[in-house]
Amino acid sequence: METKTVLITDVNADAGMQCVQTFLSKGYHVSAMFSGNHPDDSNVEWIEAEILDPESYFPFLSNVHLIVHNATMISFKTEDHQKLKAVNTIATRDLVNNALLAGVKEMIFMSSAYTLIRSAEPQLISTTAVGNPVFLNHYTQTMFQAELEMHRAAAEGMKICILNCALVKDQTEAEPSAFGRLMHTISKYPQLFHQQLPYISTDDLKQHILKVVDENYGDGNFYYFQKDQTSKATSKTLKYKMEHKKFHC
Repeated sequence: METKTVLITDVNADAGMQCVQTFLSKGYHVSAMFSGNHPDDSNVEWIEAEILDPESYFPFLSNVHLIVHNATMISFKTEDHQKLKAVNTIATRDLVNNALLAGVKEMIFMSSAYTLIRSAEPQLISTTAVGNPVFLNHYTQTMFQAELEMHRAAAEGMKICILNCALVKDQTEAEPSAFGRLMHTISKYPQLFHQQLPYISTDDLKQHILKVVDENYGDGNFYYFQKDQTSKATSKTLKYKMEHKKFHC
């Protein structure tokens, strides 16, 4: 049986190493892009590359079967608007173009739960919501635009999966890794957010990724984390569960 190669676009980003360990456990050959330092793991092919520089990673795409794209940026600062556009939207567009050119078959995109909000009921996070997209901030807008690039890849014949995650919490950390970055916006615009800030654990994320891969992406399905009305007894955060629904490109 041929060993498939997966490329993780940012091992330094949230849940990057969790993705690495997930695919190693499935018998994949794992390549991982990094900048600066990377963990000492001889089972991984480490690629020093930047998502903003397609020439730095394109030579490594020729044998890649699956890309897990998590190299995105979270910021709510006005001065970061241009960089958000560059990292989240333009870099995803370039990655899709180069992946199609190299013959990559599958891609998983780690997006945001907040791209699912629609105007008819802006407090609901669900694919069943109707109306126009509601962008709470420039970050959400650029992530939505990145999702459009993923749908374009699907239209070109690539199998895709968009994971619309809430905050991803590493069980070894005291707080979710993006918690502090979100709290400023939440405190400034409390009416735009649930009173309780939801997150998923990295172990939950692993299980969802495995389900996506094991089920061979289904038939045009994508997966996201939908609010469960039951709160965890040991936490003030809300529990998220996975749901799937047909999408139309």
